Amino acid sequence: MATLARLGIRTVCDFRSAAERTRDVTPDLTPLGIATVVAPVFESDASPVGQATDAFPGFAHVYRRMLETGGAAFAALANTIAHARGGVLFHCAAGKDRTGLAAALLLDVAGVHRDDIIADYAMSGSRLSGMLAAWLPRMAERGIPIEKANALMDAHPCDMAVTLDFIHSTWGSAEGYFLDNGLAPTALGMLQRRLVA
Repeated sequence: MATLARLGIRTVCDFRSAAERTRDVTPDLTPLGIATVVAPVFESDASPVGQATDAFPGFAHVYRRMLETGGAAFAALANTIAHARGGVLFHCAAGKDRTGLAAALLLDVAGVHRDDIIADYAMSGSRLSGMLAAWLPRMAERGIPIEKANALMDAHPCDMAVTLDFIHSTWGSAEGYFLDNGLAPTALGMLQRRLVA
């Protein structure tokens, strides 16, 4: 927590549901001058552990659902970054799905090439291997086979490619997505200026 403050983080945006925030409580960051923005993408447990109890349709389908139902949360992040003083950290439970989708939207707004957005997302698969190892016992307690657990923590490039296609075919761009979900045009301009050095 002290390291976050030293690095200039002044706002944390939490995409987790109320159930997730209750189960895994985040310490109070206000004594360090860090504000928290609660912006749930779903009001259900959308962590890999939570998703594992359902039939898994694949991440391209999951991300489409997140975009359709979580627009207010993603727009809240965009608005927070646009107006924030200092750095903004955003997270969910694992840092791959809701967080990865938010990162893809922001990278698209910043003009990052599609292939680089996909490559950035795909790195999550290997980077989260330690977290998967820690979560396997919880998943096993719920009767989730290791193959499904591995699938829930994977990050296939094709899932992000399909997701970017969906964003562009439905909203025209990430900018269009944010505007359609309530981000003011002035805030969009501020966001772009903050994201591009």
